[in-house]
Amino acid sequence: MSIYMRQSSEMPHHRARLIEPVLRKGLKAFPIIGLLGHRQTGKTTLLNLLAKEYATLDRGSVREVAQTDPLGFLSKHAAPFAIDECQLCPDLFPVMKEWVRRKPIPGQFLLSGSVRFSARKQIRESLTGRILLLELFPFSLAETYARKVKDPLALGISKGVPFFTPKQWHHYLLAGGLPGLCFKHDTGLRSAAFESHLDTVLNRDLQLIYETRLDFTALRQFIRSLARQAGMALDYAELARQARISRESTKKLVRAFEALFLIRLIPDRAKPSRSVLLWEDVGLLHHVSEGQLPSAIFTLNAFYQNIRCSLKYPFGAIGTFYSYRTRGGANVPLVFSRGAENYGWIFVETHDADRASIASAHSFLKAYKNSWVHIVGINLENRQLSSGIVTRNLLGLL
Repeated sequence: MSIYMRQSSEMPHHRARLIEPVLRKGLKAFPIIGLLGHRQTGKTTLLNLLAKEYATLDRGSVREVAQTDPLGFLSKHAAPFAIDECQLCPDLFPVMKEWVRRKPIPGQFLLSGSVRFSARKQIRESLTGRILLLELFPFSLAETYARKVKDPLALGISKGVPFFTPKQWHHYLLAGGLPGLCFKHDTGLRSAAFESHLDTVLNRDLQLIYETRLDFTALRQFIRSLARQAGMALDYAELARQARISRESTKKLVRAFEALFLIRLIPDRAKPSRSVLLWEDVGLLHHVSEGQLPSAIFTLNAFYQNIRCSLKYPFGAIGTFYSYRTRGGANVPLVFSRGAENYGWIFVETHDADRASIASAHSFLKAYKNSWVHIVGINLENRQLSSGIVTRNLLGLL
């Protein structure tokens, strides 16, 4: 039997992905494309869509060939050759490095991985300067419901109808955007799928990054504690106390889970040594936390999950996210910085902007010139409150 497998790209819930045009463009310019992201984001589907041949290192027989004869493994292919879960065979990368050095033709290899390559030294050192790394995020609402994406940084105030319904938004908060999980409408089945997903991440993937001796029960408790800190400044001491492990082990686990795309650390601009914790997928956060978090935390995570898709893919915005918090209580939980411009978002559950939100917006605008703050919520109308401050309907912004 051939080691190469071609799977159907038509999944039962197949959706067009915003990253696809970026991938196709990259294949024309780079010899190697790396598509990284959380498990179940749909990397395999995209690989099968774009590649002429496909192999997955999740299969032991395929991985054995790659390890024992890496040159032969790479040479018996038609480009682009897709290699799924490539982090499972780091010995393959030095050979790939030499291959593309001698033959620097664009579009030869399309790799995928559920681990950041920077977390594995042999992969990082082999591919520096030879690969275009792209990250596949979980489904956004626009991808889930096949809607056109609007520029989230647009400042114009329109009276248009929201793109999504409150029902669609609330389902997204519960189910998230991992394709293999979010389309399971039966809550029991979806919960079981999330648990199976966590079992794979904790019992297998984690060991690639950090060889911890903690058992599954201890690790499950640790990520439950991580969920409790979602949307807040990460407190390593409190995490260590709740998990009953050392602070050093706590830091290593946090770095490992970020390398596995489970969580994301957003820097706090006021205190660079501190980071705000967000989860990569709001559905997984809801499952791990058992829904026991303030609704604003789920909104923040879901908004971030959506807005980075539109900024990164169709609009190609280059910039960074950060959080703005002051000792005086001002809080703009999510800010996107693009050059000298800063765009902040504050989330409210009310039918109008409250005093605390407006005060936070003014504090931010005083600290950062050339900036704007959007106060957003599903019950708000689009209107300008003052220079640099607008209220926006959340469901018309995503």
